[in-house]
This record gives sequence, structure tokens and C-alpha cells, in this order.
Amino acid sequence: MMYLVYYSSGSYDTAYEWNVFVTADEQVARAYTEKFNRLLDKWKAYCIENVLDTMWDENSKYDWHKWNRIMETNRCTYQMINVR
Repeated sequence: MMYLVYYSSGSYDTAYEWNVFVTADEQVARAYTEKFNRLLDKWKAYCIENVLDTMWDENSKYDWHKWNRIMETNRCTYQMINVR
């Protein structure tokens, strides 16, 4: 058995999945997904706290596209796949 690590992003018509890697070790897949999700939660909290109110200001140093990409990224997960 192998483990496919992936995450999804976007919404509705623009939704897509990113395959990150495949591994034979479930512990590696679990560790990666936990770290990815922990960092994603921190980035989302940072964006909401520090960027949300100022990103619409014309003098803002924040990039709306980067904020949107972070906010639309969903949690990482893994699934078991068969080797052909």
C-alpha cells in the first residue's frame, strides 16, 4: 500500500486538488499533513488578524491574490492507494 498526500484549493468552478507526494510510510504522510495543517491554520489566523482590514487600502503592502490563495486552501490529507 502507498499513501497519496494532497490538498484542495479554490471554490466552486475553480476548485482543484494538488497532489503533493506519494510515500510507502504512513508516518511520513501523517507527519506532513499535521505540519501542513498547523502552518495553514497559523497563516489563516495571521491573514485575518493583520491583513483583512488593510488589504483594500490602495497604499497597502499586502497582495490580495496571496491572501485569497491562502484563505481558499483547504486542509491537507492523505489516502491509501494501491500499487499497480
